[in-house]
Amino acid sequence: MNRRSLGALVALNVLLLAALAVTSLAPAPVSGQIRTTKGDYRMVAGTWSGGGNRLMIYILDNTSTKVLPVIYDSAANSLTPVPGRIVNDDLAR
Repeated sequence: MNRRSLGALVALNVLLLAALAVTSLAPAPVSGQIRTTKGDYRMVAGTWSGGGNRLMIYILDNTSTKVLPVIYDSAANSLTPVPGRIVNDDLAR
Protein backbone atom coordinates (compact mmCIF):
# COMPACT_ATOMS: atom_id res chain seq x y z
CA MET A 1 0.00 0.00 0.00
CA ASN A 2 1.49 3.30 -1.01
CA ARG A 3 1.38 6.61 0.85
CA ARG A 4 -1.27 8.12 -1.43
CA SER A 5 -3.85 5.36 -0.86
CA LEU A 6 -3.06 5.29 2.86
CA GLY A 7 -3.69 9.04 3.09
CA ALA A 8 -6.97 8.66 1.18
CA LEU A 9 -8.12 5.90 3.53
CA VAL A 10 -7.25 7.96 6.60
CA ALA A 11 -9.12 10.97 5.16
CA LEU A 12 -12.14 8.78 4.39
CA ASN A 13 -12.15 7.37 7.93
CA VAL A 14 -12.00 10.87 9.42
CA LEU A 15 -14.89 11.96 7.16
CA LEU A 16 -16.98 8.92 8.15
CA LEU A 17 -16.23 9.47 11.84
CA ALA A 18 -17.31 13.11 11.54
CA ALA A 19 -20.55 12.08 9.80
CA LEU A 20 -21.23 9.53 12.55
CA ALA A 21 -20.62 12.15 15.24
CA VAL A 22 -22.97 14.64 13.56
CA THR A 23 -25.81 12.13 13.20
CA SER A 24 -25.48 10.69 16.70
CA LEU A 25 -25.10 14.04 18.48
CA ALA A 26 -27.95 15.80 16.62
CA PRO A 27 -31.02 16.32 18.81
CA ALA A 28 -33.96 13.99 18.27
CA PRO A 29 -37.08 15.49 16.68
CA VAL A 30 -39.64 16.69 19.20
CA SER A 31 -43.05 15.03 19.19
CA GLY A 32 -44.50 17.05 22.06
CA GLN A 33 -48.21 17.26 22.69
CA ILE A 34 -49.21 17.99 19.12
CA ARG A 35 -52.11 15.86 17.91
CA THR A 36 -51.66 14.77 14.32
CA THR A 37 -54.22 13.17 12.07
CA LYS A 38 -52.74 9.77 12.79
CA GLY A 39 -53.34 8.53 16.31
CA ASP A 40 -51.56 6.09 18.52
CA TYR A 41 -54.00 3.22 18.88
CA ARG A 42 -54.04 -0.14 20.65
CA MET A 43 -56.57 -2.91 20.10
CA VAL A 44 -57.49 -5.77 22.40
CA ALA A 45 -59.94 -8.53 21.53
CA GLY A 46 -62.06 -10.30 24.11
CA THR A 47 -65.18 -12.39 24.47
CA TRP A 48 -68.63 -10.90 24.65
CA SER A 49 -70.89 -11.98 27.48
CA GLY A 50 -73.84 -12.15 25.06
CA GLY A 51 -72.39 -15.31 23.48
CA GLY A 52 -72.97 -16.40 19.92
CA ASN A 53 -70.55 -15.56 17.15
CA ARG A 54 -69.74 -12.19 18.67
CA LEU A 55 -66.48 -10.84 20.02
CA MET A 56 -65.58 -7.56 21.69
CA ILE A 57 -62.81 -5.40 20.29
CA TYR A 58 -61.56 -2.59 22.52
CA ILE A 59 -59.80 0.22 20.67
CA LEU A 60 -57.79 2.61 22.87
CA ASP A 61 -56.60 5.95 21.56
CA ASN A 62 -53.46 6.57 23.62
CA THR A 63 -53.48 10.29 22.84
CA SER A 64 -56.98 11.06 24.13
CA THR A 65 -57.23 7.92 26.34
CA LYS A 66 -60.68 7.21 24.93
CA VAL A 67 -61.79 3.58 24.71
CA LEU A 68 -64.15 2.61 21.91
CA PRO A 69 -65.59 -0.88 22.35
CA VAL A 70 -66.88 -2.55 19.20
CA ILE A 71 -68.89 -5.77 18.87
CA TYR A 72 -67.74 -7.95 15.98
CA ASP A 73 -70.28 -10.45 14.66
CA SER A 74 -68.42 -13.07 12.62
CA ALA A 75 -71.63 -14.57 11.21
CA ALA A 76 -72.77 -11.26 9.74
CA ASN A 77 -69.20 -9.94 9.28
CA SER A 78 -70.24 -6.63 10.87
CA LEU A 79 -69.02 -4.19 13.50
CA THR A 80 -71.36 -2.49 15.97
CA PRO A 81 -69.91 0.40 18.00
CA VAL A 82 -70.75 0.66 21.70
CA PRO A 83 -70.58 3.97 23.65
CA GLY A 84 -67.00 4.50 24.80
CA ARG A 85 -65.36 6.01 27.85
CA ILE A 86 -62.42 8.26 28.58
CA VAL A 87 -59.98 6.35 30.79
CA ASN A 88 -58.41 9.43 32.41
CA ASP A 89 -61.84 10.58 33.61
CA ASP A 90 -62.47 7.18 35.21
CA LEU A 91 -59.05 7.17 36.89
CA ALA A 92 -59.58 10.67 38.27
CA ARG A 93 -62.62 9.52 40.27
